[in-house]
Amino acid sequence: MTDIRTIRTKEKLRNSLERLLKEKEYEKISITNITDDSSINRVTFYTHYQGKDELLKDLIDNFANKCCASVHDSLEENKQIITSPEEFFSAYILSLVDYCIKNDSLVKNLSKAKDGMMLAYLGKAISNAIYPLTVKNAETRIKHAYTFSSTFFIAGYIEVVLNWLNDPIMPKDLFYYEIKDFTAKVVKSHLVYRYDD
Repeated sequence: MTDIRTIRTKEKLRNSLERLLKEKEYEKISITNITDDSSINRVTFYTHYQGKDELLKDLIDNFANKCCASVHDSLEENKQIITSPEEFFSAYILSLVDYCIKNDSLVKNLSKAKDGMMLAYLGKAISNAIYPLTVKNAETRIKHAYTFSSTFFIAGYIEVVLNWLNDPIMPKDLFYYEIKDFTAKVVKSHLVYRYDD
């Protein structure tokens, strides 16, 4: 069982890094910035993390879990109308897109971290976190495909959201419509996710 102080300390450090990432790029954030912002000393920081990259991964895993909780809540609210794999994944992807848009500065700075490698890590974290939802919705005859494919799939959506955030060439409702339409086509193609007819 994890000590409650450890949980709180890690949460404070994650919250500090998240706050800082909303203001500036990851490479410009120092451990001193994080410890000053969180009012936690360096010794305590190194008791929990080997460095800021490990903290970043913990933050991303936490972000993925929050994102998936948001997706889960959205699916629970709409479960009476979700009857097909396309509807399931549209609800799932639109919730993901909405969560990323609401946390745009964080997602933008995460995408630049470590020369963009954290975007792939974010895709993997979300894919892993979303897997239990896929299993839970097995009655919709959806089968999770390969981890690499689903990671690539999620990272691609996040990249599309980032492109739209940087240059919103269409209104948000039209952007959502395009995402939903594309998702239905991808699910029907069986490229990333499979389902039984």
